[in-house]
Amino acid sequence: MPYSAVECIPAQSVLVFAPHPDDEVFGCGGAILRHREAGVPVQVIVISDGAYGAKDEVTRGELAKTREQESQQAARILKCTPPIFWNYKDRGISYCEELIDRIKAAILETKADLIYTPSLLEMHPDHRAVAMATLEAIRRLNTGIRIAMYEIGIPIRPNLLVDITDVWLQKAQAMACFKSQLKIQAYDEHITGLNRYRTYTLGPNSRYAEAYCLIEPDTLQRDFLSIYESEYEKQARLALPLPLLHGHMPKVSVLIRSMDRPELKDALDSVALQTYSNIEVILVNAKGPGHKRPGGQCGRFPLHFLDSERPLSRSEAGNLAMEHASGEFLIFLDDDDIFLPDHIHTLVSSLMAHSEKKAAYTAIAAMDANRTPLTMCFDTPFDFILLLAGNCIPIHAVMFSRQLLQAGCRLDEGFDLYEDWDLWIQVSRHTDFLFIPKITAYYRMTTHSGKGVRPDFQRMYQAGRQIFEKWRGLWTKEILEYVTRRIETSKINPGLLQAAQEAFDGPRATEADGNTSLQTSPISIAVVLHLFYLELWPEIHQYLKNIPVPFDLFITVPVEQASQIKDQITGHDDHIHFFPMENRGRDILPFLTVLAELIRQNYLCVCKIHTKRSRDAWRNDLLQGLLGSEQQVQAILQRFQKDSRLGILGPDQHYISCAMYPDAHMDRLKSLAEQLMPGCFQQDWHFFGGSMFWFRPAALLPILGLSLSSKDFEPESGQKEGTLAHILERLFTISAKAAGFEVETINSSTEKTRDEIYPFTPQSTWDLMREKNSLLIQLKDTISALQQAEQLAIERLNQLQLTENALKNAEQLAIERFETIQNINQQLNRTENALKNAEQLAIERLNIIHKLSQELDNYKKYIQVIKQHWTWRILTKLNIIPDNHEINN
Repeated sequence: MPYSAVECIPAQSVLVFAPHPDDEVFGCGGAILRHREAGVPVQVIVISDGAYGAKDEVTRGELAKTREQESQQAARILKCTPPIFWNYKDRGISYCEELIDRIKAAILETKADLIYTPSLLEMHPDHRAVAMATLEAIRRLNTGIRIAMYEIGIPIRPNLLVDITDVWLQKAQAMACFKSQLKIQAYDEHITGLNRYRTYTLGPNSRYAEAYCLIEPDTLQRDFLSIYESEYEKQARLALPLPLLHGHMPKVSVLIRSMDRPELKDALDSVALQTYSNIEVILVNAKGPGHKRPGGQCGRFPLHFLDSERPLSRSEAGNLAMEHASGEFLIFLDDDDIFLPDHIHTLVSSLMAHSEKKAAYTAIAAMDANRTPLTMCFDTPFDFILLLAGNCIPIHAVMFSRQLLQAGCRLDEGFDLYEDWDLWIQVSRHTDFLFIPKITAYYRMTTHSGKGVRPDFQRMYQAGRQIFEKWRGLWTKEILEYVTRRIETSKINPGLLQAAQEAFDGPRATEADGNTSLQTSPISIAVVLHLFYLELWPEIHQYLKNIPVPFDLFITVPVEQASQIKDQITGHDDHIHFFPMENRGRDILPFLTVLAELIRQNYLCVCKIHTKRSRDAWRNDLLQGLLGSEQQVQAILQRFQKDSRLGILGPDQHYISCAMYPDAHMDRLKSLAEQLMPGCFQQDWHFFGGSMFWFRPAALLPILGLSLSSKDFEPESGQKEGTLAHILERLFTISAKAAGFEVETINSSTEKTRDEIYPFTPQSTWDLMREKNSLLIQLKDTISALQQAEQLAIERLNQLQLTENALKNAEQLAIERFETIQNINQQLNRTENALKNAEQLAIERLNIIHKLSQELDNYKKYIQVIKQHWTWRILTKLNIIPDNHEINN
């Protein structure tokens, strides 16, 4: 316990979170008074209604109103603004995302730099839930806020004492306001005793003090687990778990393969602190004999321990955990890694919002063996092609649906390393992964982790070869070249690419090999049709009959028309795959949705068409150029077969310059184009108007690398230009060139000129806009230079700001030291006054002693006279001396 106290914790604005009406006074009433003496604004938020124990709703409402009035009366005595009441149900406060978000909003609204919240040690579940939610809210804000944890029911180990002797009577008056509670228990007497005890290490002039655990801003960012100190063990021991709010929340199974390492405690702690409340923990003993048996709880969550009499491989332990998991979603956690508190909530909410995805993952930061964060981060957006070449997704980043287990996904027990990589490749055969670009967990970089400080490169190389041998049936020459081009920007180990090359050069795997789940189709041609206008199906169907070979037909349709369209097309004999879609992104978003599957199936070429209705003549001309006759389609297919570098092929009259693109959207176009192919924006490029063309699937691999989702596309409202769909229409040819392919045209069968097809943009206008674009590029470069200069000015301004902040900090430190000196002077003055009082008291006592001494002398003389008198009387009576003898003689 500290051996000194402060009079007030420095702050500019104070926010107090009280689980119940009265906690703000019992816990930190003295500190509130100190802040108000200093003129610092204080806002109290009372989170629950305090009506636990009421017999019925009427009584509950009356009790809640009474307690609210008591809290308001106490606030007037404390001289702070009226409390805000959130009216959560007493004993119903839950540590969850909703409460965390509300606390964050309150902090931002009040601009508080000092937050008071109950201690994590409190026995009351509402107190602990508020404390944990406040800590997590402040950790996420990361804005230099200090936290002062106060004590009520259980004493804390304080690192700060606040002397409240001078304001104690006011705190006592405020405590007396809560008459409804003081009838139940003499809480004011208990708090009085606690505050009196807190002066145990202070001087005799300190009669009352409040104790706090003050948490500095960087502590939560540096090592948030250190604050909790095995919270899950403490909660289990107290048998007072935080309430679980399952509701409609699907269960999540956290799968831990344990070697009984000391770091296991951190892993379990991080699960215990999850804000998501429907979790089970499956802990597998992979060590064998000698593994310590855990308890049956991981904080508020059940823990199921699967023991083993022998050591288990990582794959064996993982499969055992999955077999015993009952959750709708599953997630692995290695016993030396940790989740951040919102990890599971983030993944579950994302998967539920994107029901078409069966797996999702977040970004993962690295830390060292001592939990110190490192700069390394695993944050690569999903690319199933790159996944074939290397795994950049830590195992505890991914949450996946139980449906994937039912589809046969398992850890391959033939792998001693990279078993998770193999699992993700299996999963990618059934679903794309949803990537959430948010860090929600840590990967511990140690000597025993897969990416440790001294990895065994030979072992990694051999394991990589094993992966590539198993999945070499998925590789094509185009995929290998694509991976090679992306190797520098992708975080893939170049040594693994060498292993991939060697596996690729070996004998090709076939379906009979039994080592891949890929079902290779004999059909090498496909058509992607976005069928928005059902009435155009007969016309489209006639054109499709001109394809002289069997083909797969992928039809994307609006969700609301899916059943009607299926009923009308079921008679079609070709291989049909329906994809109901939200009406968003025109034909482009639906096309991107099925593009990954087209690449997986490794078609020779694919025809992209849609039911364009804005200009019937334009649509007919495009379809005529792509599917006009059997001879024409045959010629197109032969060109793709003969020329492996051909990426996109379309009608020549529809191959138009990007110079016609509106200037207002050039920035957005440039940004995406530069992502696909740096430097391409300096050149004029063409695209196929109407976005209908034949293409080789590998040519559009770079488009997938943009990692676009449906939320990136604007809702449909009849836009003519400027949407993401319009922009991507211009980028398909750039994608092909970025992937190393050529873009070519085929002679249109139409006799119309380009000006007739595109009357809204004649050739003269294209030439003018091309020249204008050139000038625009120069202007953009000038603006870019100005922006760089502006950025430099901002950086210098920031440096000045940092200097100013440093001066302010120095000034604040000087003020604090001056206040310390003032406190010391006050103590010296008190001591000097006490010495003067003692000196005066000593003088007064000396005077009394002197007077008593004089009186004693007089008394002695008086006694002497008495003695002489009685001697004379006795001598006279005895006739020894005559009666008239003078007494003076």
